[in-house]
Formats: sequence, structure tokens, C-alpha cells
Amino acid sequence: MLLSSLLLLAVCDAPVPVKSSVITSDYGNREWIDGTTQFHSGFDFAAKKGTLITSLKKSRVIDVYTDEHGAQIVETALPIGKNKALIIAYAHLSKVVVKKGDIINAGTIIGHVGSTGSSTSPHLHLTTLLYDGKTKESKLVSPQKYLKFCNYTSKACGTFA
Repeated sequence: MLLSSLLLLAVCDAPVPVKSSVITSDYGNREWIDGTTQFHSGFDFAAKKGTLITSLKKSRVIDVYTDEHGAQIVETALPIGKNKALIIAYAHLSKVVVKKGDIINAGTIIGHVGSTGSSTSPHLHLTTLLYDGKTKESKLVSPQKYLKFCNYTSKACGTFA
């Protein structure tokens, strides 16, 4: 289900990664530009280049890098149990303002929306993974569980479970 009817607004009291942005693609299978169906590993938040990106959760910055396609990425980790962590990756940034090792709070500015790497327009690509410290493996999970949205028609905040 494409969540294009939801607009993230500043009126929402919960942290959202990009204020006043539109979700243009959600987690799961989707049709790509070339007409093929492929898996999409997160949510895309379309916004103007340079729009501030903020952290969803209090966490530690575990990596800041440019991937093989040229996308600037910030990864954060939040312990969620014994030997487990939630990894949040923020991708396609035009500017990064945190560094590896930083402890950041929910709502801390981590960078700016961009269109770096394999991208057709400015947006934030947000991916969430569950990391198992025992097996040293990460599993992709939908970001829906960790986001709060505001419906632009009712302006009511809520979470997806």
C-alpha cells in the first residue's frame, strides 16, 4: 500500500525524520522506473533538497559513509534487548552533520535531504534493521513500527503497528 495520502507535518508531536515531507514509496515490493518489480528496503520521504533530517530515536551513530552508488548514509543503533539492536539507516543525504560515535537524541539533526547515489529526486530513504549480536546478522524490517505519522486531512497523529 502506497502511503501517499499521509503527509508528515510539524504539528505531530513525535519525532519524524523529515518534517513536511510526503512518503512517495513504502517498504516492500514495488514497480521500479524500468517496469520491473523489486523489493524496496525502506520508506522514501520526498522533500526539498537541504530540508533537515532528524533522528527518530536516542541512539549512537555507528557509521557515516558513501556507498558504492555514491549515496551518503548515516547509520544509528539503539539497544533493544540483550544482544539486540535496532539499526536505522538514513540515505541520500546532501550533507551529514554527525560523526561516527556521536550519541544523539530523538529529534537531533543528523543531516540534510539530498539526491546522492541512485536517486531521481531529493528524498530521505529510511531503512530499519534488527541486529542480533549473537548471530552477528541483521534482518530488514518495515519502518512502520518505528514511525509516527500525521494524516494531513485530519491532522491526527498515530502510529502504525
